[in-house]
Amino acid sequence: MSIQNIEVPTYMVGELKTYMEQLAVQKKKRERVKPKPEQCEVKEIINHRITGGQKWQFLIVFSDRATSWVDDEDCDCEYLIGLYLKSVNINTAYIICRVSTMDQAKSTNVSLEAQESEIQRTLIEMRKTNPRINNMRVRVYKVLKSAYRNIPPTLIKIGEALLNGDFILVWRIDRLSRNIIKYLDWLEDLDERGVNIFAHCENINYHCNKMLFIQYILDAQKEAIVLGNRVKLANKRKRERGDEAIGTLEYGKKYRRILSRNKLYTIRKVVANNPHERHIINRIIKKKRKGESAVQIANELNDHGFTKRGRKWSKSMIQRLVNKHRALA
Repeated sequence: MSIQNIEVPTYMVGELKTYMEQLAVQKKKRERVKPKPEQCEVKEIINHRITGGQKWQFLIVFSDRATSWVDDEDCDCEYLIGLYLKSVNINTAYIICRVSTMDQAKSTNVSLEAQESEIQRTLIEMRKTNPRINNMRVRVYKVLKSAYRNIPPTLIKIGEALLNGDFILVWRIDRLSRNIIKYLDWLEDLDERGVNIFAHCENINYHCNKMLFIQYILDAQKEAIVLGNRVKLANKRKRERGDEAIGTLEYGKKYRRILSRNKLYTIRKVVANNPHERHIINRIIKKKRKGESAVQIANELNDHGFTKRGRKWSKSMIQRLVNKHRALA
C-alpha cells in the first residue's frame, strides 16, 4: 500500500511510513490467531429464530446445560454467535454508532439515534440492489468512547466475530476511527477476511477506496488533536476557578452552579445528587432485593420510558450499578 496520494502531517510522515512498511512485511504471510470465546456462562448457540419485526433470538446452551431463547440484544457472546452463523451460512450487518466525550463540544455532534436512523436508510437502499443482504442479521452497537487513543473494546469484540461477507456500517468515517496508526492493521485484517466496511456520509467502501478512506481518518486525527488541546485548556480553566469536578459525573450525580451575585456568570461548579437519577437507582436496588433479574429490571425501565441519560437500560448496566451500590454499602 502506497502513501504517495495521502496528505500526511509532517510530524507523522516518519511514523506512518515505518508502520506501513512493517505492515507490508507482516502481510506476506500472516496467520490470524483465533480469539478465545468470551468467558461467560454461555456454552454454545444451537439455533435461531426471527420473531415479529425482524427481531432475532438465539437458542443458547449455558454451562449448566440449561437452554433458553434469548433476544439478540441481550446476548453478550458475539464470538459464539459468529461461530453458529458461520455453520448456517448467515452473515451479519453491524451498524456501529459512536460518540465520545470530546464530541459533545462540537457543533457537528450527531446523536447515536440519529446515526442509527441514517445507517438504517443506507441498509434499505443496499438491500434493493443486493438481495443477499435481505437475509442478513442486523446488529446495532452504540459506543460511547473515544476512537483516538485506542480501538474501543466493543469494536475489538465485533472484529473477533466478523465473517467473510459481513458488513460494518458507520455513519461517518471518523465514527469508526480517528487514529490511523491504531486502526490500520485492524482495518487491513478485516479487509483480508472479506469484511465490507462502509461509511454512509462519504459513501465509501474501504476495500474499493483505501487511500481516500485513510485520508479521511488522517483528517479526523488532526481535528482530534486540535479539539483535545481545546478541551485541555477548558479543563485547566475550570480547575483554576475551583470546580469540584471536571467531566462527566457518575450516574446519580449532577453539577450545581455557584453563580456570581448578579447571577451573570458561574463562579464555580460543585457536585450534588441528581434527584431523578437517585430515584431510578433506588428503584433498581429495591427490585434487585426482591429477586428480579437484571434483564427483567432493564426491560421494565425501558418499557416505562426510563433511560440512562438517553440510552436504553441493558443487563450489564443494571449489574454494574448494583455491584457498585453493594461495594459502597
